[in-house]
Amino acid sequence: MISVKDISCGYTETPILTDVSFDLSESKVLVLLGPNGVGKSTLLKTLAGLRNQISGSISIDGEDLRHLSIKDRAVKIAWVPQSEKVEFGWKVEEYVGIGRTTRTQNLFNTKEDMAIIEDCLHHVECWDLRFRSILELSGGELQRVRIARGLAQQASLLMLDEPTAHLDIQHQVEVLDLIRDLAGKGKTITLSLHDLNQALSLDAEYLLLHEGKTTHFKNKEEVTKTNLLNQVFSNSIEQVTRSDGSVALLPTYTTGC
Repeated sequence: MISVKDISCGYTETPILTDVSFDLSESKVLVLLGPNGVGKSTLLKTLAGLRNQISGSISIDGEDLRHLSIKDRAVKIAWVPQSEKVEFGWKVEEYVGIGRTTRTQNLFNTKEDMAIIEDCLHHVECWDLRFRSILELSGGELQRVRIARGLAQQASLLMLDEPTAHLDIQHQVEVLDLIRDLAGKGKTITLSLHDLNQALSLDAEYLLLHEGKTTHFKNKEEVTKTNLLNQVFSNSIEQVTRSDGSVALLPTYTTGC
């Protein structure tokens, strides 16, 4: 699905990340982890073709990303930002329909387009919102609708930048459940997350970013066993085993007098 070989990304004068390499198979999930400012969004935008890599190669379905037109990239990659400025009061179904622009020559209103829009809205459990203005949505609803817009592209790869950012706990859980559901139905997903426990709740592979380099873990067990986490997050992280056997990572706080 996606093959990354020795890429450097960021700024030509000062790369943020160097020598990034990994392969992600179809129907798999990859989570980018690391503290603020380490380059998660930069790497994700580079993988999506929104930024040019400085060196190395990125292949999607065997095709070099740099050789794909903007439209061809949009057919292969659906990009869902963590936030965007919304000023026009699109109806939800119209907003999701924007994702059809790479697939149709019409104003995304053919029978096929409308059927796909309906299916995507059902998939994110937002069909009942279809006639509501996007300016009236809650943060969690809007994030789900953004994901529906990405799904409407029918791209082979879905990329999400901090999909739980700025959401309350309930909406975070809803978005993570949706990601789990999409992965279970065969969607290939790459996303960035701040919260380690949210990341470990997914059945995924992981890319840990630290000091301009990356470490690839094939599963959550490898992440919890590594000693890198304390170094990367400059903290002492305690592992707690929940009643269901899963592991939670808790920071060790320094208490004052």
